[in-house]
Amino acid sequence: MTDKERFINIQAFLHYLALGLQLGNAKIVNEGLATIHDWSYAHRCGNGENSDKQQQEIIDRFYQKMKDFQNAPSTQEPSA
Repeated sequence: MTDKERFINIQAFLHYLALGLQLGNAKIVNEGLATIHDWSYAHRCGNGENSDKQQQEIIDRFYQKMKDFQNAPSTQEPSA
């Protein structure tokens, strides 16, 4: 994945999180902030004990979680 693709995905995530805030949907906001926390933690977990490859796998796993966030059933608005 290119940096441009990552940027587009992160931008879409942030737009979706902002939409949840505008709608007053606490579930979207809370799950979005938890996802950001997990992604941030993935960059510093392991205290340098993981190999570069292991660390990148951890980061990629949480990046994928961030990318999938918008499509998660729990963050969808209920249909009328």
